[in-house]
Amino acid sequence: MPAKPTLLLDVTRGPLFEQRNVNAPAGLKTPGVYNLALFWESGKSRRGVLTVDIAPRFSFFRSRKPYGSLLEWAGDQPDLFMKSFSRTIESWWSQAHPILPSRRNSWFDEINVVFAVVPWTTTPLVTETRWSVTVTKVDPVDYTKGFEGKVSKVSIDRAGADLEVTLYSRDLDPIVRDRIVRGVSTKFEQRPVLHEFGHIIGLRDEYPGGRARNPNWPEDLESVMFSGEKIRERHYAPFAHWLTRQFASLSLSGIGDGSVVWKVRGRTDLNNALL
Repeated sequence: MPAKPTLLLDVTRGPLFEQRNVNAPAGLKTPGVYNLALFWESGKSRRGVLTVDIAPRFSFFRSRKPYGSLLEWAGDQPDLFMKSFSRTIESWWSQAHPILPSRRNSWFDEINVVFAVVPWTTTPLVTETRWSVTVTKVDPVDYTKGFEGKVSKVSIDRAGADLEVTLYSRDLDPIVRDRIVRGVSTKFEQRPVLHEFGHIIGLRDEYPGGRARNPNWPEDLESVMFSGEKIRERHYAPFAHWLTRQFASLSLSGIGDGSVVWKVRGRTDLNNALL
């Protein structure tokens, strides 16, 4: 994939909109999963940047090989895993599709989405966080499909959302999946962390037999929520929905030039995303 340009925020103007603990409006409908803020892009008066901030808490666990020896996390390995996790998610999920307005407006011609993942282990960097990520050490030789990362539990407790993800130390590396496409066995590579991050932002599995399955895309094998790594327009639809709601609030307040509908690439929103 070509390198994506670095988008600088015009922080001197502050965010036009900001909301913490936003609920995922479709798919898994998980509560309070990310913080959203819309900024102007520095030097681009008609372009916006929507930041999606997530601060998961990480815990690291050892395991035991089948023949008895322990697999331990050594030295700075947990820190390196968290940094690689953040870089992988931010580089792959950011700027996949522009979000465009239904018409000319007083604000933006285009808004791009940028993810920021801030992992922590002991001291939270933000007061609100919903996701707890556990990572178990595994041997590369023993790493098989039985060790694929998966969302292990999503539960609601009295304190609010208790959202948990189970990963393994090899989930930053691609695994190969065999799928039958038109009668032919086809191999797809996928890094499990990219797929699991889709669950973190509220997306369902798109492959047959998934625990929380979206049945609407049974042939889109290259999708990140199926067997591949493609970020589809529909996967950004919740962010377009949020933007439409925020601009509608401005319109109701008499600010700007009326409500604007925002769609991914000007054509996809929650009405046709089939999440």
